[in-house]
Amino acid sequence: MCSLQRVHVLATKLATVRNPLLATTLTTASVET
Repeated sequence: MCSLQRVHVLATKLATVRNPLLATTLTTASVET
């Protein structure tokens, strides 16, 4: 579970560079869940 969260964080950081809007959606979704 911890490793999965780490992957999600890395994916979010990568998305922030490539697609800020998508990163915002992912971050919001992860916070709401």
